[in-house]
Amino acid sequence: MQKSDSLLHSIGKLVRGVRSLTMGQQELAVRSGVGRNTVSNIENGKSVSGLSLLLVLEQLELIDEFQVFVDEKISEHDTKLRRKSRKYQELDNEF
Repeated sequence: MQKSDSLLHSIGKLVRGVRSLTMGQQELAVRSGVGRNTVSNIENGKSVSGLSLLLVLEQLELIDEFQVFVDEKISEHDTKLRRKSRKYQELDNEF
């Protein structure tokens, strides 16, 4: 199993667990603006559009944790880029 498949299954398990505490698939679909089949596909670890997944995560109040993770990774990447760019400072043309 590829890492992406494993992650889809883990997210589906999380969505199913959180959703089942408060509502059915149809209610989540209506609240998220996606189809019930889309919710079912997410819960079963199947591929759906990124936007659909984010809409469902937002409705279940799970999106903030994902946003924090993404922001941390962006910050780490930006720090690495700044360090790398300092290594290659422009040299004067005066010989």
